[in-house]
Amino acid sequence: MTETEVLVCAECGIAHPAEEIELTFHLPDAIAAMTAEARAARCRETEDQCAIWGAGGAGHRFFLRALLPLAVESREEPYCLGVWLEVSDAVFYRIDALRDDPGQSDEPPLPATLANNVPFHRQSIGMPGSLQLHGPASRPSFDLDESSHDLYQEQQSGISPHRAWEYTRLVA
Repeated sequence: MTETEVLVCAECGIAHPAEEIELTFHLPDAIAAMTAEARAARCRETEDQCAIWGAGGAGHRFFLRALLPLAVESREEPYCLGVWLEVSDAVFYRIDALRDDPGQSDEPPLPATLANNVPFHRQSIGMPGSLQLHGPASRPSFDLDESSHDLYQEQQSGISPHRAWEYTRLVA
């Protein structure tokens, strides 16, 4: 990837510098797999939060957007995968209560699990980790719990510029 290379965004149709584009999931995989009718009947969605209402009022599921940072060799800023996390109802309502709180970054890390299958890796849905709030104007970050999974290894060791490019190519 060269610094002058541009890609046309599949979402907005605008040309962006390639190094500014990061892979983002638009929905949790569980919701993306639903039919339009099921989504309309059972889901509540905003840009940063989603919920699936269980049949008969049981089994609600709650999801939040977050960034999974990956250090990149020879780059100051990490490459962030825009992922969805599944959280408990208690965590969901706690984060909602802190939505406009400028001190939310003082909140200790909260448990969550990855709700997307990340390309180039074996099954990643359900990988546990910690969600950290940073402030009302920014998305939380997600750090995977220690494991032998290759995505955890990428988060710990970093990725090459080529791997960042592989993720970016999925967007264009």
